[in-house]
Amino acid sequence: MTIIMKTFCKKVEALFQKDCFWKWSCIIVFGIVNVMYLYLALCKTFHYDEAYSIGIAANSFGEIIDITSRDVHSPFYYFVLKLFCMLPGLNELVGAKILSWLFMFLYMAFSAYVVYRRYGWKVAFFWTLVSGFVPSMIIQSTTVRMYTMGLFFVTVASYLAYSIYQRETMKKWILFTICSALSVYIHTFCMLEMVAVYGVLLLAVLIKKKYKMLGKVLGSGIIVSICFLPWLFTLWQQFTRWAGWENGWEGTFLPVSLESSTIYLSEWFSSMEYPQPLTVLFWVVLLLFASFHVRDYVRRSKDYLPCMGMILVGIILVVATVVSNYVAPCFLGRYALPLFAGVWLFAAIGIAKCQNYIKQIVISVLVIFFGIMAYRTEVQIEDASGLNTYIECVENNMDLSEDVIMADRYFNMMFSIYYPEARYMVYGYSPEGLPFRNTETFTSWEQLEGVDTVWLISFADNQGADLSEKFEAIQSFTFDYSYYQIKVEKLTRR
Repeated sequence: MTIIMKTFCKKVEALFQKDCFWKWSCIIVFGIVNVMYLYLALCKTFHYDEAYSIGIAANSFGEIIDITSRDVHSPFYYFVLKLFCMLPGLNELVGAKILSWLFMFLYMAFSAYVVYRRYGWKVAFFWTLVSGFVPSMIIQSTTVRMYTMGLFFVTVASYLAYSIYQRETMKKWILFTICSALSVYIHTFCMLEMVAVYGVLLLAVLIKKKYKMLGKVLGSGIIVSICFLPWLFTLWQQFTRWAGWENGWEGTFLPVSLESSTIYLSEWFSSMEYPQPLTVLFWVVLLLFASFHVRDYVRRSKDYLPCMGMILVGIILVVATVVSNYVAPCFLGRYALPLFAGVWLFAAIGIAKCQNYIKQIVISVLVIFFGIMAYRTEVQIEDASGLNTYIECVENNMDLSEDVIMADRYFNMMFSIYYPEARYMVYGYSPEGLPFRNTETFTSWEQLEGVDTVWLISFADNQGADLSEKFEAIQSFTFDYSYYQIKVEKLTRR
């Protein structure tokens, strides 16, 4: 038995030395991961932030600019979402998640190729494995928000900055400037992340005394700044408005407390909505394990690229802390993810350089295990049975030409996209920048004059709006939808 085990171990070790093994392993994992993501992209269950994106994209381009100027986001993503969903065979319900998946696919393909070209197939395999199975990437891969778009453009821009530092060409400068200009219009944090990228590039140029590049760095930065000028005034207004918001954040958005730190770790390595402490602990321990091998690798090779992602994330942590405490509260969880390609590279190089194939196998199995557990939960959340219950309720009981559907802002976001032709009233939402069609903010009883039937949507354990003065409940439905248990009540006049 001992001889058999030794022979087996030698064959495994020999296999791990073959480049073709890592090449095909990388390709297979890449394919499996993106098929998993694509399945999620074909689901039509949306949480309220996703439905908000769809609601905004249903407006005209001018209205999108007006709505986003009153909110906290730039309009570029919503423009792209609107144009993509106008393609033949697509609409907002079909194309929205596919667009996010497409950007995730491009991000993984580009990054895996870059890692392979620089470090070989072995590191590329571990990068693909880590980036593909970390729960935060599984969740964001098809979320109808701008995060995968930001992940792609910021990653490409960051790589181009490093490539320019190594060997500059005019083509690289042009592509870098274009990617940077697009990145700053995706999200406010993407803008801050690009400022950090430019700052690190400028510092590296000064330290290495590459003064011939100095003018080009500054010139590229000036071009991007000029491109962003039309939105800069709006951004300042947004920050000012959020700074004056006095409803409180309950500590969630301040990256200086122990509570918010645990929330951010859950967002980066698990999920804020359904955090798994063991999963978070595994990923933190994995990064600590990787740090020892990355340290040895950097000392020997003088290759500092594996550390750059961690440095950029550290800079954003400091910037977000300052902004949260002195300007306006901000949430650092998923907003920092556009820089995390470098974090996964840090982990991949650490795993690949440990030179112990047993440890590499154990780590790979654990990465896949925790990733599959997170994916299983996400599939359950995306289950369409709750949505089917709601659609059946509407089709069999509601008269969309006469009845009013009333909900607070969250439920209006989630459900108005399925029947945009219905008449909606939403409470708890400012009328300024309301993105949904056929929707008005409920402020007085006069708005319900002549209305005999109201359908009230709320959490199952929440009464929602108190309409008991004028209406009484005669029918009720409850069902699970995404993270929530929803109650739909039919109210008629007393």
